[in-house]
Amino acid sequence: QLNTDTYVQQLPSPGCLNVTGCPVVLVPTASFAVSTQSVVEGEMVDVVVTMADSDAAYSVAVSVTGGTATAVDDYNNVFPTTLNFAMGDNTPQTVSFLIVDDVDTEVDETIILGLSTADLGLTIDTNVQTITIEANDVPTPLFDIVDVVSLDVDGVANSLGLSCEL
Repeated sequence: QLNTDTYVQQLPSPGCLNVTGCPVVLVPTASFAVSTQSVVEGEMVDVVVTMADSDAAYSVAVSVTGGTATAVDDYNNVFPTTLNFAMGDNTPQTVSFLIVDDVDTEVDETIILGLSTADLGLTIDTNVQTITIEANDVPTPLFDIVDVVSLDVDGVANSLGLSCEL
C-alpha cells in the first residue's frame, strides 16, 4: 500500500517496474516557506527554510541573487548564510536580519534570495524568495518662494521659519 502522507516527490525504488508492492523512496527537499513577503523599513525580517523527508545531514546556502536593495544601506547583510539540518531533522530554520530605516526618500525596493546546496540527494524546491522593502520615508516638502514669505504686522516680508533650497 502507498504511503498517503504528503511528500514533494515519491519515486519507486530502482528496479521496480510499477509502484504497487515497491518500497517508496522519499526525496529530501529543501525550500523557502514562502516565495514572497513584505517588510517595512526598520523591521526585522524572518526567512524560513523548510526541509522535508530528510534522510541524511544536509547543508543549504541562502544567498542574495538579485533585487534593487543594497546590502548595508538597505539591510543588514548576513548573506551568504549556511543552514545545517541534522540527519532526519525536518524542523524549519530561520535566518533573521534587520531592514535599515534610512532617511532617503525612495520607492519600494526588493531583495531576491536563492537556495543552493552541494549535497547530493537533496532537491531544492522553492528556490527563490522575493522580499519587498516598503519605504516609510516622508518626502521633503517643496515650497515656491512665494509660499515661504509672509508679511508681518508692519507689512514687511517675513520668513515663515521654513528652510528652502533653490
